[in-house]
Amino acid sequence: MKYFHIGINNIARSLNIVPKVNSFGHVFNHKDLTGCTTYSDMIEFCLRISSPAPYAKEYFADKEYHIPFPHLLVKVPGRARKIVSEKGRNAFYLIYTLPELEEFFRKISWQNFLPEEILAEKCCRELEITPKIRSIMEELSILADHTREPGNADRIDLLSFSLLQEFFLSRQSPESTENFHEAKIRKIASFLQLHFREKISLDLLAADNGLSLRSLFRYWNRIFRDTPYNHLQELRLAEACRLLETGDHLISTVAERSGFPDASYFVRFFKQKYGMTPASYRKKKKMLPP
Repeated sequence: MKYFHIGINNIARSLNIVPKVNSFGHVFNHKDLTGCTTYSDMIEFCLRISSPAPYAKEYFADKEYHIPFPHLLVKVPGRARKIVSEKGRNAFYLIYTLPELEEFFRKISWQNFLPEEILAEKCCRELEITPKIRSIMEELSILADHTREPGNADRIDLLSFSLLQEFFLSRQSPESTENFHEAKIRKIASFLQLHFREKISLDLLAADNGLSLRSLFRYWNRIFRDTPYNHLQELRLAEACRLLETGDHLISTVAERSGFPDASYFVRFFKQKYGMTPASYRKKKKMLPP
């Protein structure tokens, strides 16, 4: 990526569905940065990618911190920062006006989106640069040459918001052995969500993910309330209900499209769950006012 700093706050937007970027940029080999800075009504999300130095020196509240690269630094309004950079650094940053972010986050939970580091003392944490993060930065770098072309300011806003999401979602990346197993369980749960209509062997699914069936159940129960089998059946029942409510398919077709082995088993299982047959369920739903 090339060096650039571009202000786009004065470019009209068409969508206005995410916060508008005030400016964004990329710097590399930025040396001899020494001094103090304080934003008044701006907030900057700075991804420091690399440096010849092994870590960045940061001073917050008169304390010195050594933060390895890469890391995310959130520069919040009203908080003075002492900057020391003798060997240069490579960084990508997004700057927003605080009123712009506040207006947006009135509509959703600010705390659920912005990281705890916003309120913490140093506003900084290590961050893995994933292929997704790198891809978004490259797209933004390309758009930097075309900011005045129709729709591109909106595209920059949307891409920048996606980049913020990746920054904060990466906080949930597995770091410990426990989280390593949690990542496997969530991968299996995602597989079931997508493939529940198919014939699935939990033994084979566990083995494909490096787990025994016993380990699958043990780690699964630490995250979810029901068993993998019950979870799979609930997904199938939900799909069956959707098909019954939205169409006039044969019961055998509903069973097949929902992942049940045959219609008779489906009817028995459905009645056990809901206290009525699939046909009665459909009739009841059709009688309800829209």
